[in-house]
Amino acid sequence: MRKQQFTIDKDEEVFGNLLSFLAGLFAAGTKILVTIQDDKTTRNAKQHGLKWMWMGIMEKQEKTQGKTAEEWNDEYKGRFMPGILAADDAEWAEFFTIQGRLMKDMTEQEREIVRNHNRKLLHTELMDVHQMYDFMTKVQRDAAITWAVSLPDKNDLMAAEAAKRAA
Repeated sequence: MRKQQFTIDKDEEVFGNLLSFLAGLFAAGTKILVTIQDDKTTRNAKQHGLKWMWMGIMEKQEKTQGKTAEEWNDEYKGRFMPGILAADDAEWAEFFTIQGRLMKDMTEQEREIVRNHNRKLLHTELMDVHQMYDFMTKVQRDAAITWAVSLPDKNDLMAAEAAKRAA
């Protein structure tokens, strides 16, 4: 039997097809394994590649304080990921709320240690494609407004690729 996958999102027809499929297997006496999971698609390879392209562009700009691509990545993760993750997940929201309360009683040096650890612990694999889009939008906006650096978006890259093929 070939593998079947159904993504159900308030679509009665797909749900009906799934039930018919399962009923057919049951009637035929087929032994099956059913796995049910949330359809949280993590950020994709194209988003990841574009992020690193952007971090490389930021690294090469003289006006951006001489940070490496890795340092830019850590900087943006530390600044934007907590809010993005907390907006969609109550556990992350609780974690960052408690952390914020605790940090109020810390020295600036201790707060910086916590921020540095957050940057190291937070990885974009924790985000789904929509959260990653939000993250990338914030990075692109910050680069333009704070540093006057224009980061190409996927449409810019597709247009450049099309121009190369046409030449």
